[in-house]
Amino acid sequence: MDCTKPLHDVFGAMLMTWMSGPKLLSLNIFACWKMIAAELHILSHSVLVTATDGVPELDSITRGLYANVVQTDAAKAVFSLVGVEPITVEGIVQTIKTNVREYINRTSDTSEELKRSLQVLCMGIACLRLFIQNNWTGPPSDVTPKHILPETWMEGDKQNEWTECVSEALDQSDASIYPLCSHPVFLLLAECILVDSAESLSCLETLDWWALRCLWFHQMILDDRSPEIHDKIKPRLENVVRNESLMSGEKSGYLPTLFHLECVHIHQYYYQYTEAQEHLQTAKKMTGLQVGLTGALGRRTRFQQEDKAQLLLKVDKEDSDSDNSLGSEPIPGLPKDLMLEDDTVLNDIKFKEAGIDAVPQLSGVEQVLLISLCLEHKRSSPKDGLINEELYAYIVSILKQPQYWSIQTEALALRCQLEKDKRRKVERAMMQMQAVVDGFQDTVCPVNQRIKFVCAANLKPRWVMEKQLASLLIDLGSISSALEVFHRLQLWEDVVMCYTRLGKPEKAVKVIRDQLELKETVVMLCLLGDVTEKKEHYERAWELSGHKSARAQRSLGMHYLREVDYDKCIECLEKSVEINYLQYNSWFILGFASLQAKQYETAAKAYRTCVTIEPDNFEAWNNLANSYTRLKHKEKAFRAFKEAIKCNYDHWKVWENYLVVGVDVGQFSEAIRAYQRLLELKGKFVDEEILGILADVVTKNIQDCQGKPGVEFKDKIAKLFGHLTSQVTNNARVWELYAQVHGNGQSEDQESNSKAIQFLQRSHRLQTQGKDWFKDGDQIEKVLQLTELLTEGYMKYSTMASTTTEGIQTLSSAKLMLKGIITKAKQSSENLPEIWQGYQMGVTNLENRLGEVQDAIVQRKGGTG
Repeated sequence: MDCTKPLHDVFGAMLMTWMSGPKLLSLNIFACWKMIAAELHILSHSVLVTATDGVPELDSITRGLYANVVQTDAAKAVFSLVGVEPITVEGIVQTIKTNVREYINRTSDTSEELKRSLQVLCMGIACLRLFIQNNWTGPPSDVTPKHILPETWMEGDKQNEWTECVSEALDQSDASIYPLCSHPVFLLLAECILVDSAESLSCLETLDWWALRCLWFHQMILDDRSPEIHDKIKPRLENVVRNESLMSGEKSGYLPTLFHLECVHIHQYYYQYTEAQEHLQTAKKMTGLQVGLTGALGRRTRFQQEDKAQLLLKVDKEDSDSDNSLGSEPIPGLPKDLMLEDDTVLNDIKFKEAGIDAVPQLSGVEQVLLISLCLEHKRSSPKDGLINEELYAYIVSILKQPQYWSIQTEALALRCQLEKDKRRKVERAMMQMQAVVDGFQDTVCPVNQRIKFVCAANLKPRWVMEKQLASLLIDLGSISSALEVFHRLQLWEDVVMCYTRLGKPEKAVKVIRDQLELKETVVMLCLLGDVTEKKEHYERAWELSGHKSARAQRSLGMHYLREVDYDKCIECLEKSVEINYLQYNSWFILGFASLQAKQYETAAKAYRTCVTIEPDNFEAWNNLANSYTRLKHKEKAFRAFKEAIKCNYDHWKVWENYLVVGVDVGQFSEAIRAYQRLLELKGKFVDEEILGILADVVTKNIQDCQGKPGVEFKDKIAKLFGHLTSQVTNNARVWELYAQVHGNGQSEDQESNSKAIQFLQRSHRLQTQGKDWFKDGDQIEKVLQLTELLTEGYMKYSTMASTTTEGIQTLSSAKLMLKGIITKAKQSSENLPEIWQGYQMGVTNLENRLGEVQDAIVQRKGGTG
């Protein structure tokens, strides 16, 4: 499959094949094929002259002349809303659906029906692109809703009526459109055709893709994730994936790759990271690009004398001769890449080896792939100092080849975000972001060029770009200037944040109350509650929404959380996530509150949802495991801790939890691994209880969860103790357990017994070197036990000694130790009789053992003194 073959070659070959086919090929089938080719050319922004017969709208769409599409007689018939009284959402949608159906069915000729369907598709696409032009790419369009809607709707109360109606249609149950969104009626009309009229346009191969795009842009103007839109997106996305006409690279050129890249951003937005990764890898495979970070010697400052290792992105192409979406000539009006005018830092890294950072000529799709890989790398990588340098390498590679307006704009905006924390680059970032924002009004770059790859590049709407500019102003300390931008954009949460940072909360309250006087909304009531910390505002928001606002219940739940009223907090958050399940933070807080309230089933459910939404969050996995632990679901807890470790390999507390549960469920190999990792992370880590269990695994031959005998873990556990005692040398219990692993000197292996005796000696020495051990009952008992244990080890080893002399020396060590302990015990018994009265039997036993040792020495010497 060649996904890099130019589309004009692909479709030209398709048409030639069809036209030279069998004479019995029906005209209707030929018309269908011809229409499919036209649809694919719209997607690829190409011009197909041979397919425009009877459908002049095709040429207008590809040339960006959208006004020509929405002002034709056919469009007037489809968009006719004169009879809608009163103006309602249902009335508008049903009227346009009816108009579409009647316009297509007005003829009995199949070929004419296909043409009319294609015309209607062009109308929907034109409306969608007009909406994108006015809110994403610019410049503002000349055509406005007054050129489409009935003239009577443009006057007085009627204008307010239909404006409210459009907002009502686009607002979702718990998400509102951006209030300053330009000409939202274009989006509503696009949805009426591309989404709601799907039944009448079922002959169109690309309808689901256009509906998917329409819904995605609808989502991006909302202030929160919408489950309703997500539910509409899912089946259409699946339909496109199953559509062989679209997903075949031989027929569709680079379009399958483009679709997968668009899906990456959609899935990531809805927390479906596994699906996003699958689409990304499929797209990467289709392009044949090999992309990876590497290093090379170079200099990044003007005064640097020695070359140092620098990061760069290595990009290799399998086939550099057949690019499918390469710009044929430079596009005028692309956003300008501003130079870094710093007296120290170079604009670009100067590599020692010339040309090592060269990037092969990339197509638009391949550049979009680099953006997607960059964003995925950012999402999935730890937030450390290195990550920004790695992301920067991706952006530099894209900016080396300015070809497409949307790709260039998005890449520059991403670079601004990376430079905002760089002292020597933040000024360039602010100026660059200003240039990006100003580019919306620029008219040099043609509209049809700006629109290319706007969806796949994940370009942000203009107000989001301006918000990023205001955030840069805050980073530069210009909070007042940022406040002006936020106020102009009506981003009230950011306005409140600025006033709070300026120490003027009373002004934040005034701004909110002023807006509430204009119109009472759920969002503004919740903001008022956030500033004043009064729950009645949240309760009023809940009533105003008709008990449908997840935001109101979420805010109310947070209020009760601050008051440490976990039961009420749980009640509110459960209502919130029932309304809108796409709320990661609400699920996480619900889990926390449930843990605190000891409602472990609820906590487990909440954290299960968290890890479904965001599988890479180690805190959610860790808390889920804790919930399972409290529920005594130890196997589930172990698996959850294992996932937490995958997400954060360096968090010692997660490893400690993993260790404890691993031992509990018989995962001894993983428990050993966890203990080793803890030693790497903490240097000195001692858990005597866990170490005791691991020692028992060997000495008592305890099977693991898979039936593996405990003795088979001896080498790993001994290695663990070796690692531990190299860092912790002063813990008597650790040395005692180390000796236990080697059999306490009672095995049939001389080397093991020798090691066990050495470890028991270390333990005994540490236990008795304290000057007051004989004053504490517990320590006395421990010393007596260790003395007895070490004596047995000495006697066993003496029987295995290779020479008589070695055996006598071993027994003499036992004799010397016993005499010292017995002497100290007798002295202490006289001075501290009340403490030692319970340990006389132990002392007597040691005296008996001393006699046995002395007899053994005599025996070894052949009966002579």
